Amino acid sequence: KESFSYENLSHGYLDFDDNRKEANRFIMKLAVFVAMSDSSLDETEGFVIKKWMKKSIESYEDSETKITIKNELNALFKESYAEAQNGQLSLQYIIDNLVKFGDQASKYEAIELCYDVMTADGIAEKEEIEAIDNITKSLGLDPNEISGIRDTKMRDLNQDQLETQNIEGILNIDPNKSSEEIK
Repeated sequence: KESFSYENLSHGYLDFDDNRKEANRFIMKLAVFVAMSDSSLDETEGFVIKKWMKKSIESYEDSETKITIKNELNALFKESYAEAQNGQLSLQYIIDNLVKFGDQASKYEAIELCYDVMTADGIAEKEEIEAIDNITKSLGLDPNEISGIRDTKMRDLNQDQLETQNIEGILNIDPNKSSEEIK
């Protein structure tokens, strides 16, 4: 037998529920941030966020907890929307807290939701694309994984709208690279 000291730096299972609740709060705030990055919340974007909230609530077993989480997320949505309208929704604050409370799965869930919000109205606004790029870089996520998510989520966008924007920028392609590298 051997004795040794070990410090577990990851969250334990007892912290999981609390951290998941907090991470979900900041995932939802990110979705509102992306939706409002073009200064408006399209109805379809709101529906995407609402659908995500329902899915998030359903992951809890206790009906009392579901009601509490639902009320908290609804209030947080309204608060985040008002903050975004007033220019007071801080991306850095949201990112810092998502990193603090979320795990890798939460971060990827956040990015997927952001892409769902962006593509909800069928148009990828320049401000939304820039916001998601900033979020992705700030969270330090695998670029290859993000590329796959982006490609999947953006395939049904309005093609006419894409042609009027810088397609390389939308797809995060460096135009200075060779054709072989771009492919």
